[in-house]
Amino acid sequence: MSGSEIKISSADPALPKKRGRPPKPKAPVTPPPPEPVPPSPEQPSPEQPSPHPEIPTTVTSWLYSTPLEAPPPGVTLSSRVVEINGMPFQKRSDCNYKFDYYKLVDKVAEVNKFSPEERKANPLLNEINIFRNIIQEDLWFFVYFVMKNPLANHPFIVEACKEIESEKGDSLEVWARDHLKTTIISVGRTCQKILNDPERRIGIFSAVRPLAVKIQNLIKRLFESNFLIACFPDILYVDPYKEAEKWTEAPEGGLIVKRKGFYKEATVSSWGLVEGMPIGDHYTDMIFDDIVTQDLQTPDIMQKVCDNFDMAENIGTRDRQLTVIGTFYRHDDPLVYIMNKTDPVTNERMFKLRKKTATVDGSFLGKAVFLPESSLQKKRAGKPYFFYCQQLLNPTPRGQEKLDRDQMIVVSRKELPTRLYKFMLIDGAGDVGRRQDRKADPWAMVVVGVEPYRDDNGASRVFILDLLIKDMDLATAQQAAVDMYCRNGRILKLGIEKVGMSTTEIHICAALRAKKKVLSVESGNLQILKPGGRSKEFRIESAISWPLKNGKIHVLESVDKESLAILGTEMEKFPAGHDDGLDALSYAYDIIKEYRFGALPEDEKPETPYDAAFRRARDRFASGKIGWITV
Repeated sequence: MSGSEIKISSADPALPKKRGRPPKPKAPVTPPPPEPVPPSPEQPSPEQPSPHPEIPTTVTSWLYSTPLEAPPPGVTLSSRVVEINGMPFQKRSDCNYKFDYYKLVDKVAEVNKFSPEERKANPLLNEINIFRNIIQEDLWFFVYFVMKNPLANHPFIVEACKEIESEKGDSLEVWARDHLKTTIISVGRTCQKILNDPERRIGIFSAVRPLAVKIQNLIKRLFESNFLIACFPDILYVDPYKEAEKWTEAPEGGLIVKRKGFYKEATVSSWGLVEGMPIGDHYTDMIFDDIVTQDLQTPDIMQKVCDNFDMAENIGTRDRQLTVIGTFYRHDDPLVYIMNKTDPVTNERMFKLRKKTATVDGSFLGKAVFLPESSLQKKRAGKPYFFYCQQLLNPTPRGQEKLDRDQMIVVSRKELPTRLYKFMLIDGAGDVGRRQDRKADPWAMVVVGVEPYRDDNGASRVFILDLLIKDMDLATAQQAAVDMYCRNGRILKLGIEKVGMSTTEIHICAALRAKKKVLSVESGNLQILKPGGRSKEFRIESAISWPLKNGKIHVLESVDKESLAILGTEMEKFPAGHDDGLDALSYAYDIIKEYRFGALPEDEKPETPYDAAFRRARDRFASGKIGWITV
């Protein structure tokens, strides 16, 4: 809509209204004028200074033979340069601006030349009103000319500003890093909302409060600028440190502009989701920016962020607007939780998802959307995982997984080797009884059969014979472990992970003892599994990656389909998602190392009829359908 008309306010904001006790008389404050731009001999002179003493000369216009910056291929820049609030501007041919800023400058120059009689006849048509209205209506103008961000003169930012200022509902803004999402949404849009309605109370939430304070300080500096004070004298204070009720970054502080209502909440305040949540406040707008950071990735902290986010939804007003801003780190981080939140009545997503990747098609080698190609290339040269997370917003896209689920070989029971050493591994979820308010974590149980031979590389074939990955409480998980142990025949060793003070092995062994299955570390049929100082990611990748890629991991076709699908998803999203099944499977290789398997015989003896009958009877007995008396 280039060339839209600039609307004029119905009330002259140049005359601040008096509210309550009049301020102490003070000397008038006149902001210093910007440095003049010398015109060339063939260029027209800058426009005359503004007749309004409240604001400095804000616009100039001249022709420039050399553009301010080299345009990208296929893009032309206008030869005319205008300057507003000290910020030079050249129109780009590939940008569909909301307003025509050349006409804006011409309009300001025209009204500044009005005679006294014309000013009296048109009291509302003045430079202050023109800039005031365009600031209220055009977010891009605010980002570029008020915040003075030269990177904003780009079609990506122009269109993004239009989308953000037209959004009226709750939204999840997942943008690539270094694409100005905080600048546009958390700072620019917040300021614009307040300048349109000073009665708003906006809460800014980050993972920890210092991150939110940084955003609040940017807003504070903008509200202290001479340009905004001159355009909004009825909202902003000339000296807020002396006049404003609150103008501090202290925990109980915030920013309060001139407003009519009496509220306990500040106009802008900053909080942390992990610590420092507000109590008893109610906000018209809540902005959640960077609620996930790289150094806050523990399960307890991520769960606390999710819990506090749900609680924060109850401290908004009836018509509050929630905006969540960030970048994916993992497939199970709080942003994914927020993205998947649904209305319990309609089952529809509660947040509108807006994703903006760094490349046009979201691919690794795709064309850059906003960043220069040279900058994007440097980011590609780093660790691919971070590039996929931070720029492509997909931690593990298909084709780039460390563990490929399609490399598991599915076999029937007839294809199983005659001899298998069976082991059972359990990855417990801990004592979930400590947190009754939290959903039980997944348990992972797997029975593997290992062919007791090694190939030329020293690797044995491993067969997943039974698998269960499910959210269970402690009592349910114990019973499931006992059932799995009993239905899979003779198991050489049971391995149970022990982390911290967990007592999982004690409870499961006690339940098995009731079934006359006696296990102990001393007898060698029970092993306590410990990480041994290894990170989980390293342990899983080092144990599973090579066997998986070399066809050494097989899956019995009768394995529980739901659990197998979960295991495949864990492989697909590794290391950025849940890994309970992978963790249990990786421990199998810790146990296998204790066994010295021989080389695979070149010419195995054929199975005798007696051996075949014995094997069939053994399998039928293991299934519980027949006893040894039949043999």
